[in-house]
Amino acid sequence: MSFNEIYRKYKNNTASDKEKLQVMEELEKYKTLTDDYLDEQSVDFNTKSQNDSKTQWDINEDEVKTIKSREKTKNVRLVLISVIIVCLLFLTYKFAAVPFLNKYVLFGPETYTISKSEYFSDLQIELETFTSLHAPFVKIAGIGWESTGLGKYDLTLQLVNRDDTSNHKYENGYIKNGKVKLNPYSETTMFRAGYFDLRKNDYSQKEIDEHNKAELKKLSDLESDFTAARTTITLKDRMDMGVLAKYINKYDDLTFEWAAIVPSELGNIAPLLGMDLEGSNMMISPEDKAKYGDFPGFTEIEYTKEGLENHFTNMLEFQKNNEDLVSRIVDMNEFSSVWYDGVTEYIDGNGVEAYGLVIKGNPLAIAEFYKEVPCIDITVRDVMLDVE
Repeated sequence: MSFNEIYRKYKNNTASDKEKLQVMEELEKYKTLTDDYLDEQSVDFNTKSQNDSKTQWDINEDEVKTIKSREKTKNVRLVLISVIIVCLLFLTYKFAAVPFLNKYVLFGPETYTISKSEYFSDLQIELETFTSLHAPFVKIAGIGWESTGLGKYDLTLQLVNRDDTSNHKYENGYIKNGKVKLNPYSETTMFRAGYFDLRKNDYSQKEIDEHNKAELKKLSDLESDFTAARTTITLKDRMDMGVLAKYINKYDDLTFEWAAIVPSELGNIAPLLGMDLEGSNMMISPEDKAKYGDFPGFTEIEYTKEGLENHFTNMLEFQKNNEDLVSRIVDMNEFSSVWYDGVTEYIDGNGVEAYGLVIKGNPLAIAEFYKEVPCIDITVRDVMLDVE
C-alpha cells in the first residue's frame, strides 16, 4: 500500500496503529527537514503564532508513545503465541505423532502384523523362533524396551539358561532405522557349531576315549537326587526324528532341550541349526490359536516322528516367508531365504536328522543314554540343583 493511501486512512481515522505510527514517523521526518531548510534560508516566522497554534504537521508525542507501546505489546504477544505453538507442535510430535508412527508405521517392539492380538509382537515372535533354531542354551524370558525417538528404541532382553530360572542374563541393544542391534547377543548365544565337537576328525581314538571317560566319571561323581547335569552329546550316526521321539518318551527323567539338525550334504556346518525341543516359555494352546494366531515356535510339540519334523519344518517355512523380519535381526549373508531354501531342499530329500543333543537331568540317566546310543563325544556343560 502506498504512503498516500495510508495517509488518507490516517486522515479519516481508519488507519491501524501500525499505519498511524508509520504516518507519524514520516511526518516527523518531513517536519525536521522543513525546519532545517527554513533555518538555512533565514526565513523569519512569527514564532509566537507557531508556538500558540499547532499545524497539521505537528505530532502528538503522547499518541506516538501510546501507539509504540501497543505495538510492543502486540509483538510480545506474537512471540509468546509463536513459542506456545512451537511447544504444542513439539509435544504433539513427541507424545502423539511419534507413538502413532512407531506403532503403526515403523518397525519396533510395538509392531503387531503377525499376531491377531497385541500380546505377541513381531519382534518377540521372530526372536523366539530364531533362538529356537540357532541358540542351544538360551531361551527368551522377556523383552523390555523404551522409545528414544522416531523409529528408535533401547532394548533389554531377559535371557534364561534354558529352564534354570536362577541363571538369568540380560543383553542390551537398540533399534534404529528398522534394524535390531543386540550387542553382544549373537556372539554369546548363537552360531557355535563347536558346541558339538566332532572329535573324530581332530583327535586320536585314544584321546576321544579318555575325554569321554573323564566326562562319564564327572556324571557318576554327581549322582544325587538333588543334582542335575546339562550335557552336549555328539552322535556317531545321524538320528531321524522317529528314533529321537522314542528316546524322549523312554527317558522321562531326562529333558531333551535342543537337537542339532543336519542342514546340508556337507554335514554340521556353521551357522548352527537345530530345534528347541521344549518350545517357547509362552506356549499357545490349541484353543487359543484363534485368539492369538498360530506361530510355529509357540505351539505345543508332539513327540512323534511326524510331530518333530513338522515343528522344525514349520519354523523353517516361517523364516523363509518372513525374510524382511529376519533381515532386521541378523546378517542376511548367513540367514537369507536362499539359505533356508537350501536347508529345506536338503531335508525334503533326506529327512530331518539330528547329529547332536543338549540333554539335562539325572547324571546317571544321562550316562545310561550315552552307553545306549553310539556317540562320538559327551561334555558336561553345567551342573545345577534339581529340586523337582
